[in-house]
Amino acid sequence: MESTGSYQLSGTYHVSLLNRNKTSKDREISFEISEANQSIKGTTSCNSFFGAITTEGNSFRITELNISENYCDDEVLKTEQSLMRAFNSVASYLLKKETLSFFSDPDHGLILKAVKDTIQ
Repeated sequence: MESTGSYQLSGTYHVSLLNRNKTSKDREISFEISEANQSIKGTTSCNSFFGAITTEGNSFRITELNISENYCDDEVLKTEQSLMRAFNSVASYLLKKETLSFFSDPDHGLILKAVKDTIQ
């Protein structure tokens, strides 16, 4: 993996790719990473989620992941389940400018790509 350079991991991101599928603009998934609080929190078009993170170098783990349980239509529910599986399998990351990529363990395949919100 490449170095993340001087870019900060903390910030708000909008998911553009989930398990090799582009995400729908009408079903936006966003999340915020806080390195200081070692946390991740976000929303789908239906539910919110939160968890703890650990990072070391380019290693990245999400633990204690929880999601609210509002009723969602089947397509949204499938997307949320896919997101939770992706978050549970994250092993490493690459931050290149404003694009954050998460990779799985053990094959290091790309499982999620998100673009950082530059307006804070």
